[in-house]
Amino acid sequence: LKWNEAGTVTLAAVDATDGAVLTPAGDESTVIILTSTAAVTATIKAGDGIQGTSDLTVSVAANSTQYIALESGRFCMTKGADRGKIRLTASAAGLSAGCLALPR
Repeated sequence: LKWNEAGTVTLAAVDATDGAVLTPAGDESTVIILTSTAAVTATIKAGDGIQGTSDLTVSVAANSTQYIALESGRFCMTKGADRGKIRLTASAAGLSAGCLALPR
C-alpha cells in the first residue's frame, strides 16, 4: 500500500495438499490475509531459522476473513527455493491467502 491511496491485494488459492508460499514485506509491515469460503484451519509453517520454533494455527470460519501481523524471523524460510518466503497449508479447500505490505 501507499499512503493516502487505494490499493489491491492478490490472493492465491491455498491447495489443501500442497499449501501455498507467500512473499512477505519486512518486519512490522506485513499482514497476512486469509479468506475462506468454507470453515478451515490454516497453518502458517514455522521458518527454518533459529526463531522458527512452532507453527501458527488459525481457524477461519466460512465466508470470513482473518488478518495476521507476522514477524518474519519466526515464519520466513532462510534457505532453499523458498528463501524469504512464508509457507502455509489448509485443512481443506476454500482458503485463499495473500500479503499486504503496510507503508512505513
